[in-house]
Amino acid sequence: MDFSTLPMGSIILADDYLHPMIRKAMAASKQGSLGIRITDISAFLTSYYYKKAPSRYQVLFTIYQQVQQLDKKDFPTYRNILCSKDFLEECYQLLNELSFWGIDSSSLPKQSASQKELFTILQLFKDVVFPKQLLRLACEQIKKKDLSNVYIIDTYNDIAKNQIIKQFLQQGAKLSSFPKEEQEIAFYHAVNKRQEIEACAQHILNHSLDAQDIHITLCDASYPKLIEQIFQRYHIPYTLFQQETSSQLPKQFLALLNYVFDPCKEQLLACLDSELFTGGNIHALREYMQLFEVDLFDNFHHLETMEDSGNLMNIYTLKQLQELENKAAEAQAELLPFFTQLNQNMQITNKVELIVNELNKHIHTDEDRSIYRKITTILYEIGDVVQTKNDLHFLASFFENIQGSKKQPSYQGVLIHNHKQEVLPRKYHYVLGATQTNYPAFQTKKGIFDEAYYALIKGYPSMEERYAHYMEQMNQILTHSKYLILSYPVGSYEGKSMEAALEIEQYAQKPSQPYPLHENYAELRLQDTLSADMAKQLFLKNGCLHGSISSFERYVKCPFSYFLRYGLSLKEPFQPGFPDAYAGTLFHYILESLTNAYGKEYSEQSSKQLRKIVDKELAHLTQIFPSMELALMNVKERLLISMTQTLEVLQEFEAHSQFSPTASELEFHYDLPLQENVTIALHGFIDRLDTYQDFACILDYKSSIKTLSETDIFAALQLQLLTYAMVVHQQQQKEIMGAYYISLKNETIPCPAGKLTRKKPVTYNEYVKEDYMLMKQKVQRFNGWTMQKQVDTLDDNATHIVGLRINKEEEVKAGKLYNLEAISSYMKQLYEILASRILNGDIACTPLEHACDYCSYQPICRFKGFYADKKRLVEPHDDLYWDGGEQDA
Repeated sequence: MDFSTLPMGSIILADDYLHPMIRKAMAASKQGSLGIRITDISAFLTSYYYKKAPSRYQVLFTIYQQVQQLDKKDFPTYRNILCSKDFLEECYQLLNELSFWGIDSSSLPKQSASQKELFTILQLFKDVVFPKQLLRLACEQIKKKDLSNVYIIDTYNDIAKNQIIKQFLQQGAKLSSFPKEEQEIAFYHAVNKRQEIEACAQHILNHSLDAQDIHITLCDASYPKLIEQIFQRYHIPYTLFQQETSSQLPKQFLALLNYVFDPCKEQLLACLDSELFTGGNIHALREYMQLFEVDLFDNFHHLETMEDSGNLMNIYTLKQLQELENKAAEAQAELLPFFTQLNQNMQITNKVELIVNELNKHIHTDEDRSIYRKITTILYEIGDVVQTKNDLHFLASFFENIQGSKKQPSYQGVLIHNHKQEVLPRKYHYVLGATQTNYPAFQTKKGIFDEAYYALIKGYPSMEERYAHYMEQMNQILTHSKYLILSYPVGSYEGKSMEAALEIEQYAQKPSQPYPLHENYAELRLQDTLSADMAKQLFLKNGCLHGSISSFERYVKCPFSYFLRYGLSLKEPFQPGFPDAYAGTLFHYILESLTNAYGKEYSEQSSKQLRKIVDKELAHLTQIFPSMELALMNVKERLLISMTQTLEVLQEFEAHSQFSPTASELEFHYDLPLQENVTIALHGFIDRLDTYQDFACILDYKSSIKTLSETDIFAALQLQLLTYAMVVHQQQQKEIMGAYYISLKNETIPCPAGKLTRKKPVTYNEYVKEDYMLMKQKVQRFNGWTMQKQVDTLDDNATHIVGLRINKEEEVKAGKLYNLEAISSYMKQLYEILASRILNGDIACTPLEHACDYCSYQPICRFKGFYADKKRLVEPHDDLYWDGGEQDA
């Protein structure tokens, strides 16, 4: 269309999205746009016949209130959805459509029972004035007016708008259509939509096309975000036509509104989760409320004066909780005035006004401002009549899908739009995503009022008429560019196949070719190492690699976890209440207290003494977490039962051992010199050390049965017991009798009714109590390595330690005797290997199997699910055993 030839006083009718393009084209002409009006059909009609229809929200809420008065027994088909917004919305859309064609609701079908129910409901709308009804009345109002100064841009229009255009043409208006070009058509396919857009971008660059000569039609609604990413990466200038933008404002408004009607803690937490309140301590407030099960209006000061946290929780953790409380109290002081006011006894409308004013404080973008206006408009129209929770629920449905719109003030570069938008002709036209699903995408009537229902309505265009008009519009959009490039993806990301739309194949008149795409398959390698210099800066302190034995075991299980914990010093999240680790800590403390106070007679102490210790420790936890008092009482009873049974096992062991407890929680520091002036500085606590004459025995408490495995030891996964043995031998000048695990768990004892012998004659031996006691004794034995022949001093009947037996001479012997000197040599080799890997910066995220089971760092981990194999770092020789091999037992 030549805009330069338009006379003064002309009126151009075009869709809103075309106005910037038309103004730009007119500005380029000599005449410009002086004296010419640009508007759309709806605004043009309104200027001659102005009457405001009630908003959709007003209508739906009014009908909702009327529907509530109906007897649902009269509506067996639709009684469960009568009051739903979606159902009433469908009714509204139907009648709005019919009002344009002058179809009265009294002529709607009512043959079947369900149609009769719908007819009754639709009559509730009989006095409503619909927007499209006003368009029809406006057309009738100006029917005799001369429209010879009106120019209509011929772009996509639905069948209703087409009727208006036909009337305008009869009144002298002129239809300006874009010329059809002799086209060169290319037809491509790509593996998926990302590669399709990548290929499109490369096609533009490879052919040195001017962005001002290109427009792109997107058939798939999921393409806009993807095309933005790719075009920005390729630095191709573009303009995406009016975009729908989402915002948190509707969710924030609904969260506060729900709190008004139900001011409970859960709704308050939902308000905090909505991110409306963005103060630095809001997260601390939310964590504190959940951790201590308090409400916003409670006292936040019960930890500030507490100094003693007992032996279960360390002072550092208590200080963390006190710091959390202080931050939560600061956030509470900020929010309390608003929520106190919101809880006052006042009209709901006043509370809604408070919420709206609070929302207004958090608006920062034009998109938020647009959505805020929509919210306030709805509230202005129907907010006064919301009185009950049901009203609130219905009102909330209006806000759930509110989206803002972002209009482009001017169009630059490649124009990107959907398949129902047509732009002023450009030289190159790309059509992307033209699959059978997405093109031509004719929308049939669905839902309650489907095509079968519309077919019964006299005077409404048939589906065949609507489809024919729609396809005419779709084909028209394809014809106005000299170069047309059609494409589609042959598969989805999930691997599902897709095919080109039949209409596109017919228009192209040739099979598709692979979209030319330059691909780079260079492997992307994640950074999983540090430089040696950086590793030393992170892990070394004054030339020492400090750590506990368990920290080195952690490194073997997962180097990346070690890096996060000991390199970056990321603290693991605190677990409130009584986590599983506390049971082990409490058992350790009880045994430490008893052995220190009573020596070898510790196992004979009464349950009263146990209860006294447990009561004291759990009292500290109850003071910190008062809301968990009942739960902790239950924990206490279970602990007492378990500890009593454990002491019974230990009492049986003490009766057959000449060793006596000498130290509990024995702290040690042990330096292991390495090459390059580096020293491993080990620090730890030995659970229990028993002695007899010049011998020492190391006992390590575990929460369940644990076996000392050669494979795990030389893979550096079980360093503790043998390192303890090495340290005690060197620092206390004692010969090590052995090192063993003691399980504090009440293990499951198999208790079959008997045993069937199948040898002839077949016999059945019923198990008696003595059989059960033998099985119990076997399950509860200590597991570890024995290193001295005089093992009878430790277990004189060979029933308490795995691997001990009584031979024919009635002597207690160990199946294997291990050489501590060789063990110490192997331990040093293992530590040297681990230190070398750590200081060379190996922090690969290659965990062993089960390393992730209880890892707190999973949310920030890059692990892809392929576990590393467990490998021995050192291969032992025969010198591991005394006399080069197994002992005769």
